[in-house]
Amino acid sequence: MTNNFFNLPKKSHALIVKQYPLSNFTLFLKQFMKSIVCLNHGCGNCPWCKKIEQDQYYDLIIFDAKIDLKKDNVIDMQNKFIKSGLEEKNIKFLVIKNIDFANKQVLNCLLKFIERQDPSVYIIFSTFNYVNILPTIKSRCATITITKNDDEINSFLNKIKLNEQEKNTIINCFNDFNDLKNMVSKFVEFNSLINEMLLKNNIVTFLKSLKIFKSLDYDEINLFLEIFKQKVNNEGKMKIVDYQEKLFLYPNKSLLFNNLIELIKK
Repeated sequence: MTNNFFNLPKKSHALIVKQYPLSNFTLFLKQFMKSIVCLNHGCGNCPWCKKIEQDQYYDLIIFDAKIDLKKDNVIDMQNKFIKSGLEEKNIKFLVIKNIDFANKQVLNCLLKFIERQDPSVYIIFSTFNYVNILPTIKSRCATITITKNDDEINSFLNKIKLNEQEKNTIINCFNDFNDLKNMVSKFVEFNSLINEMLLKNNIVTFLKSLKIFKSLDYDEINLFLEIFKQKVNNEGKMKIVDYQEKLFLYPNKSLLFNNLIELIKK
C-alpha cells in the first residue's frame, strides 16, 4: 500500500484488493475512502476524513461473501445505490470481503453492477485467494496488493500479556489484522474458560461454559476451537480440525460442545 496509489487523481470504480495474511484491510479501506471523499486526497483533518475514521460515513455497505452474501443482497444494494446517497457528497462505497467465496448468481449480478459504471459508486472487493476469482471479474477491476506490517503487529501483541505459544495461536487464527485486534479480548476470555474446563472437569463448569459457547458466533467458535486444539493430544487435534472444517455448515452448538467435553473426559 503506497501513498502514490492514494494520490492518483482518478481511481478505478471497481477494485480488487489482494491481501496477504495479517494485512490491515480496514486501514486500507479508510485511506481509500478518504482519498476520494476528501478534497486533499485524505488529509486526515477535515470533517469528511474524521467521519470516515470514526465509522460515521453512511454511504458505505460492507458484506462478507464467506458468510452472508446472496443474490437478493446484491439486488437490494443496486436499488439503494440508484437513489441519492445519505451523504452530501453522494459518493457511495460497496465493499465485499472474500469475494472468492461468492456464488455464480451473486457474481453475475455483480458483473452487471460493475458494467453500469455509475460515477458515484465505488466497488471494492477483497480476497486472500486471488487465483479463485472469476476472470470476468478480474478483467473489469483494477488490482492492488496490501501486505502485513510486522512493526504494527508486534507493537500490538507486545501490549498483551500472552506467552509465545498463545501469540502464535492467535496469529494463526486470523487473516486480517483488524479481526485479530477485535478478537484479542475474546481470546483471553476463551483461554481462561478452556483452562478452567480442563482443570475442574465438573458439571458446574461445563454448564457455565455451555451457556457461553451457545452465545458465540461463527468466528468466535472457530477461535474457541483453535485455542482448544492447542491443549489436547494429537488425536484430539485431528477431531477438532474436522469440527472446524464443518463449521461453515452451521452445526448444532450443543452437539459440538458435547464433542469437546468428550475429548476432555478421555
